Amino acid sequence: MCLLVIAWQRLAAAPIVLVGNRDELHARPTAPMDWWPQPAMLAGRDLEAGGTWLGVAPDGRYAVVTNIAGSKRISNAPSRGLLIPAYLAEPQTPADYLRRLAESAPRYTPFCLLAGDRDSLCYYSSREPAPLSLAPGVYGLGNFGLDTPEPKLALSRTRLSALLPGGPPSIASLLALMADQTPVPDALLPETERPRALERRVSAPFVIGPEYGTRCTTALIAGAAGIQVAEQSFAADGSATGRRDFRLQPAH
Repeated sequence: MCLLVIAWQRLAAAPIVLVGNRDELHARPTAPMDWWPQPAMLAGRDLEAGGTWLGVAPDGRYAVVTNIAGSKRISNAPSRGLLIPAYLAEPQTPADYLRRLAESAPRYTPFCLLAGDRDSLCYYSSREPAPLSLAPGVYGLGNFGLDTPEPKLALSRTRLSALLPGGPPSIASLLALMADQTPVPDALLPETERPRALERRVSAPFVIGPEYGTRCTTALIAGAAGIQVAEQSFAADGSATGRRDFRLQPAH
């Protein structure tokens, strides 16, 4: 995942509302969201490294991972996409999992991870000393960390906040929220080692490019009636290629 916004315990009728875009090389082989046999979870699958970017367990626990822009890849490091199935494979609280993960984090190329359940939402960056337990609020996670001033992250967080006064948003409104293809002005682009043209293209919430771009948007709404999850996939030109919808009824 490269851009995600989440409203955590801001609505009594929908304590978890999240939506995010996965940006990736179009040539990287990927399976769309579906149920995994082992561990039991709902997730897309990176067929190159075997992991995922967002997953939901039958009991309602969920997790999202992002890389950190500009990080030097660690040779022979385990895939960061395997961090999600490691959390969802067995019953454990987000805080317990992230505390244990912090001990082995140096093995991985730098990452950020959100892990949640019905009662808590925790965040961990492998560049920080310890996980954080998040208070109710609206948060944004991108490739520079949690609630950084990255323009597209701040814009998406504001747009999600604007949906909440009307009550639980629809899946359609969440998917539409992440469809903005407008890059930010050059003066607001971050200084990185990436080419300026690429930096400009990826500054939009929804990224279009012949080799790299937004591959899918995933939305989740959790409330008393259960959990709705949808994944909309896209081609390199930004056209929609397929949508998958799921509904979970976690036991209480």
